[in-house]
Amino acid sequence: MNNFLFVVSTALVLVPSAAAAFALLSNVLATRHVNGGGDACALPAGVSYALNTPFALGDISSLGYMKFKPDLCGHVVTIDCSHGSLDILITNSNYGGGMDLYSQVTWPTATANAAPGQVYCTAQLTSKNPLTGASNQCFYKPGTGTTNAYYRNVGILNTGGKIVKGATVGGAAGSHAGDNPYYAFNLGRAINVTEIVTFTFDDGTTYSTPFSSCVDKGSEQLFQ
Repeated sequence: MNNFLFVVSTALVLVPSAAAAFALLSNVLATRHVNGGGDACALPAGVSYALNTPFALGDISSLGYMKFKPDLCGHVVTIDCSHGSLDILITNSNYGGGMDLYSQVTWPTATANAAPGQVYCTAQLTSKNPLTGASNQCFYKPGTGTTNAYYRNVGILNTGGKIVKGATVGGAAGSHAGDNPYYAFNLGRAINVTEIVTFTFDDGTTYSTPFSSCVDKGSEQLFQ
């Protein structure tokens, strides 16, 4: 009888950054914000949001890796201000401050209806999506429209926690026009809707889609 030796190999599975846990931040300052107008992130109206707890993200040192940058717009953060965990949505910038929790829902829920003032919370970026539905939904920046072929300004939401770090068309890089997650392309030529825009994530992966797949909702969501 012949004896056979079976060698079972094991593969190293690399988990993308979107699936990895973000660090939990402690003692992050949170304040109450009464929103009287639009939001820097200019997230689209007319879509189905998975949560209605907006806040403005600042850049103080305790925010660490989570200091505001335009590509964090539309991402979901879990906080706990000693009254249970709450998922909140980055809709605005708050330079010089911490987390400015909107007064209608976010602040009273996070603080158990505390009077306006200061509280300290834990905070953690998540891989949760802000919208219901499919991943990597592409939108035109509200107000920029689709009719000017020489200027296109688009971004994606529902990235599963992946953070976009750049976007290109035919090798030409777009750039942020303001504190929002959209990338503006002004290439000195018409950009056909069949052309492909490629978004690069912080983990090195990419997502590509034609401009024709990007939706123009016309106006931005007004969060309170």
